[in-house]
Amino acid sequence: MCAVSDADTVSVLLVDDESLLKLGETQLEEAGFRVITGRNGEEALEKAHLFRPDIVLVDVLMPGMNGWQVCRALKTHPETAAIPVFFLTCLGEEEDISRHHRAEADGYFVKPFRAETMVARILDAMEKRRRRGLQPRPR
Repeated sequence: MCAVSDADTVSVLLVDDESLLKLGETQLEEAGFRVITGRNGEEALEKAHLFRPDIVLVDVLMPGMNGWQVCRALKTHPETAAIPVFFLTCLGEEEDISRHHRAEADGYFVKPFRAETMVARILDAMEKRRRRGLQPRPR
């Protein structure tokens, strides 16, 4: 698996209410990311505002506030609007993908997905941020 250089640590807020949370956290940490976890939508918003992660990975189907609502809330708040948001979802049909885009997500991963693919897409999103002049926050 490719790894992030230590000098350029990227923080990832990973939000999932299932057992995928620990697996995803381990895989992302092994790739060199700093991982912040959350178990529901409300916690996602709280931690996004508190830690200002470089990217948010959020499960779509969660009890209470779902991933689409989390994404819209992040994208409409000035302090978090520029943070890329990717959905983690088992919903991969055409109508679901359309809904992901309407929620203003920057991308999505259909479960099950490969860790290598997730890491590559996170690095790609960070490169796009760099080109727009948005650097990861110093840790």
